[in-house]
Amino acid sequence: MLSDEAIIENFFVYSVLYSKYLGPAAGGLICDIGSGYGFPGIPLSICFPGLRLEIIESSLKKTVFLKELIYRLKLKNCLVINQRLEDVAAAGGFNLKYDSAVSRAFTGLEDNFDNILKIIKLGGVFAALRPKKSINDRDDAGMLRDKKISEIKHYKLTENLFYTVIKK
Repeated sequence: MLSDEAIIENFFVYSVLYSKYLGPAAGGLICDIGSGYGFPGIPLSICFPGLRLEIIESSLKKTVFLKELIYRLKLKNCLVINQRLEDVAAAGGFNLKYDSAVSRAFTGLEDNFDNILKIIKLGGVFAALRPKKSINDRDDAGMLRDKKISEIKHYKLTENLFYTVIKK
């Protein structure tokens, strides 16, 4: 079981640190992909009330929880969308909608990369907290070569955790 300090650091502090990597996109419309129980989106929304945030969450149970949390916290800058990322990306109205996107526990970056690019505007940023073992320089080179992105960087947070930041 995590201590109170570890919970604050691992969930809240790490969530707010995303703002460092969003750059100018932090003033626009942000998408939290697969937010689960609200990380990093809810802490970002609390700390940056001028931020506009849409949370994409496929689980109905988690969506109900997030809507109740947003209501109880009186957050006016959040909206929850109960859909899978691929369904959101397939819906024409969402394409190129977001200035940036974030994800805390994102699995399958390579599998979902095309869908992420579909929903982010040109010049936008995608930032994900990822374990070191999932980062591969060869994969990065391939994504830069094959996809429409301008850069990909990894910022060390701890020995085993990195923020991967991709600029479209």
